[in-house]
Amino acid sequence: MTIRDRGTKKWVSLMLPEHMTMLRQLWGEFDFEAKPFLDEFQKEEFDQRISYAIEYNLPVKVTTWTNGGTYEFIGRTHYVDPLTKELRVKSEEDGRLAYIRFSDIIAIEVID
Repeated sequence: MTIRDRGTKKWVSLMLPEHMTMLRQLWGEFDFEAKPFLDEFQKEEFDQRISYAIEYNLPVKVTTWTNGGTYEFIGRTHYVDPLTKELRVKSEEDGRLAYIRFSDIIAIEVID
């Protein structure tokens, strides 16, 4: 005699759509990363790397922190705007221009 079990179907029927949205929100909070703290020495090092990349026209990999996650962008530095505190990087892949705020940058690496 075999036992016929419906598997997870029996539990899905007990879950209301509101429960599912709350569970998805809870699971999203587990993936949240705290923004790393940058001291003045690291910010000065970022400035030197950007200056070096602009001088020799080298691509950079900029890592940013946005909404609890980190994102990487690879391209050549187009312009540094001190008034709006933005870094403009032109993408290597499709040539689009990205406006990256200084406060979102957590790492910069010059690609030789």
